[in-house]
Amino acid sequence: MSKLTDLLSQNLINERDYPIVKSVAADTWYTGRDLEEDVAVLRDQLNKLKIGAGDQILVALPNAPVHLALNQALWEIGAVVHPIAAATPLPELKAEWSLYHYQAVITLPDVGEKLAEPLMPCSRLRLHTIAALAILTDASQLAYRINAPQKRPKEEDLALILNTSGTTGKPKRVGLTHRMLLNAAQHDAKSHALSADDIAMVVMPMFHINAQVISVLATRLSGGKLVIAPKFSASKFWPLIADNHVTWVSVVPT
Repeated sequence: MSKLTDLLSQNLINERDYPIVKSVAADTWYTGRDLEEDVAVLRDQLNKLKIGAGDQILVALPNAPVHLALNQALWEIGAVVHPIAAATPLPELKAEWSLYHYQAVITLPDVGEKLAEPLMPCSRLRLHTIAALAILTDASQLAYRINAPQKRPKEEDLALILNTSGTTGKPKRVGLTHRMLLNAAQHDAKSHALSADDIAMVVMPMFHINAQVISVLATRLSGGKLVIAPKFSASKFWPLIADNHVTWVSVVPT
């Protein structure tokens, strides 16, 4: 385990009996135990699918607490997460898969059914934090594996790939290591004086560094709670802050 995954795991242990993340869409709070169990289920399923260390996983999901469990499970096995917009058109998803040879794509079941084909089988998973999840695997890469690649993640291993905004051209992929994510989140938490008393709201998309690191990781490492909204809404922004006693939110113009 890297320092980052150790701290995230300890966060769930410390908060097993307490609500730590809310889905605005589902109007539901999830405890540390809920996330801990989701991480375990995900790790078991990924192992059965022979997904492991060094594999790159494309994730196309809407804003939801499942991102917390999914990222942690993938990082713990040494895999790399590449989140993109849930609304990415099907042809773009297929082109992305073909271009970068991801070992798996994780998305919603309706998208998974449209993507599935003989060499891209689709399995479903039910978790506390999402009713149904589709995991599509690249049989051409995984069929000849005996087991999932096993290796403890190191500080310099890639953990996350994010796309740039594309304002100066075609979006580019940027890789971030476990060490980079930990340092960034710890500095963000310190500079904003985040603590266990804070409730942070996420309104930026979960394929954006603002949501992934500045909001989610910084809050988790400081022991605070998270409220995850499907997207930014000017009309709902202040009511959500008032209703959920939000103390901190980070947004950027897009």
